[in-house]
Amino acid sequence: MWPRVQASIRTLHAAGVPLLAGSDAPNPGTAQGISLHDAVIRLHEAGLSPIEALRSATGTTASVFTMLAGDDPRGCLRPGCRADLLLVYGNPLDDPTDLLRIAEVWKNGAVVERNLPASPEPAESTGPADPADLLADLTHWMPAADDFMGGASNASIELVDGALRVNGTLRPGFAFPYAGGMWSAADVPMQAVDRRGWTTLTLSVSGEVDLLRVMVFSGNSPQPVWRDVTPDDEIRIELDELAGVDLSAFQAIGVFAAGEAGAFDFTIEQARLE
Repeated sequence: MWPRVQASIRTLHAAGVPLLAGSDAPNPGTAQGISLHDAVIRLHEAGLSPIEALRSATGTTASVFTMLAGDDPRGCLRPGCRADLLLVYGNPLDDPTDLLRIAEVWKNGAVVERNLPASPEPAESTGPADPADLLADLTHWMPAADDFMGGASNASIELVDGALRVNGTLRPGFAFPYAGGMWSAADVPMQAVDRRGWTTLTLSVSGEVDLLRVMVFSGNSPQPVWRDVTPDDEIRIELDELAGVDLSAFQAIGVFAAGEAGAFDFTIEQARLE
């Protein structure tokens, strides 16, 4: 959908509509901070000049939300403004991707100690990864729905006798309403791990739902890759057949109700990656 989004951005910009950068965090596939930088870069790619793209996350946003006045003004570089500053290597007025080359951060006038870990060596595949029973530990699951992105759907999950029961309501309000459960590959939700040994996702799903949307989150893209399926005793998805899946930076699997609006109730009786 990105070409359509770019066209809309260009149309709005040409009409003089103020455009603000947003991160969508903590929506799946996004993160505080880095996703905002990504939004600035994408606004520039869509036609804003570098300074306009930078202002979309600073002065323009501060102006729209009336943050430039009062006792604690922000979004400005002048005496009296809140002293939150980002210093980068390079020049984002030439290339906004230089925003990713962070040198120092100040908050309230004080340097933020970032405690950066040493740069890891590129991950190497070590052969087949151990098979994973996705239902073995509920702590890796969370309910997820389009309400994270402004929709109105909702979901709840419950582990019952070794199976995951998922229910909720699909409601209009989002481009493709969805709601269900999401399993994170790491202990920290949406943290990427190297799982290049996995090739196949197998699910067994029953219940009152007409369409399931299985989403795979991986790599640097905030957009998941998905496959639409119907409930079945054996749903088999070959991961290497899903264009865009990066198993070297695997994050999560979502099993969502999709399709017509209304209540849904389904049970994931088996879920396995191998």
